[in-house]
Amino acid sequence: MPVCIDLANLIFNKKSIEEKYLGGSAQFRIDWKIGESKRNQEDDELFLIAKMNLDEFDIDRISKAGLTYSNSVSDDFVAVSRYGGSLWEVDWIEQNAMFAWHINCSQEQKDKAIYHGEKLTMEEIADMEEKGIDVYATIKSEETDEIGMIINKMREIEPQYLSWTDEEIGKQIKAIHECDYVWEVNHFKNKKTGLLLNIKGLSRYAPEGIKETYESVWSKDSFENVERREKLWSHRKKQFKLVLYFLISFLLYFYIDYIMVLICQVILVFLFLFSLKVEKN
Repeated sequence: MPVCIDLANLIFNKKSIEEKYLGGSAQFRIDWKIGESKRNQEDDELFLIAKMNLDEFDIDRISKAGLTYSNSVSDDFVAVSRYGGSLWEVDWIEQNAMFAWHINCSQEQKDKAIYHGEKLTMEEIADMEEKGIDVYATIKSEETDEIGMIINKMREIEPQYLSWTDEEIGKQIKAIHECDYVWEVNHFKNKKTGLLLNIKGLSRYAPEGIKETYESVWSKDSFENVERREKLWSHRKKQFKLVLYFLISFLLYFYIDYIMVLICQVILVFLFLFSLKVEKN
């Protein structure tokens, strides 16, 4: 998914960040303030940090964090100037004057980057900006934004996810979606049953474990089952009350006619037996 080229840029292969950078993508976002401005960008495959000039970048800090940099080149990232191009070549990136994208980027987004970067005239760009269209925005799908938001929220709710990479959490989210769950605020909700899947403790499950548990346990549940359990609990509370009333009724022998007490006890027994029949149904 294409990122917009600024005056001076370091563009990182996100796979290298996940594998080599201390703390992975989560720490990289914190260290380089990704998402806090339009200049520092992220898509599915790339990170980009921007400056006014290439000599402003702290390459030592980057290499100390785990990325390779030797003889003024790296396979993990590339330095790109808007007007001077790449300082060295890497085999995982393509670019034009306005955008850079990973070779695994979708063709639709490549086409959009090529159209914006090579086909649009300055007059057309000005017209689009007047209409509120940001021609220079990172080109990425709404799904990417949503997955990133879910990942950040999951880490916020469950600290165990801080040790997971974005790719690992993404695979778990994909497995959850395949089990008919959708994201709602701070939990997943099943579209079929309406039951919630809380984030706390979810890190104990691998993606395969999510599917297995869903098929063996979670899919067996439903609103009907929940309603039945609630009704069962309600009946049991009524049964407890009936037994309590029956015991208390013995005390009435000392205060009212025993025939009336006997009638009350018969009624209570009848109600208790009726409740048992309802519970079986």
